[in-house]
Amino acid sequence: IALDVSGIDPTNVSSFRSTFMDVGKLETLDLSAWIGKPKKVTNLRQTFFKMTAVKELNLSQWNLSDLEVMFSCFNGCSNAQIILDGWSDPALVPKGNKLNAVAHAFDGCSSMTGIVDISNWETLGLAGKKDDLADPDTNRAWDPTYDLEYLFNNCTSLQGVRLEKWNFTNVQFFSNVFNGCNSLTLIDLKGAKA
Repeated sequence: IALDVSGIDPTNVSSFRSTFMDVGKLETLDLSAWIGKPKKVTNLRQTFFKMTAVKELNLSQWNLSDLEVMFSCFNGCSNAQIILDGWSDPALVPKGNKLNAVAHAFDGCSSMTGIVDISNWETLGLAGKKDDLADPDTNRAWDPTYDLEYLFNNCTSLQGVRLEKWNFTNVQFFSNVFNGCNSLTLIDLKGAKA
């Protein structure tokens, strides 16, 4: 099963919340026509949640400068190569400490390889505002404001993560951030604040 989104212009779309959530049988989602086009992204909550069959997700050059929520964005994309070129570009990264929810973002992305470079993200907002997100399995309301739990949980093929400029000052929950990352050889925290 394949989905072609080339006829959709995502330039001014701000919320991609649950856009492709639970489309478990979809093997091909060609996002190449969207490279560099989304300009005002604020919400990536569960955008690709449990897309267990998809082989590749290319979000290169998306402008994330207004991003607020990335909770469970790729959670369960166990067969996908996730391509994030430009996600460390200072012109495109989350700014103004708006980002407040990243728990489970890459949870279970066991086929993702290489190095995830999100080093220039402004993350002080991880302690700045509350959200009424719910646990995706239990629907239990919780506050992810201080939470990085399960961020890269079971990313078994991932080789490195660069978080050099992240501010962890008020983060309270780090449990299972790198749990099961058996191939990980680099965690770069140079310049990070804790």
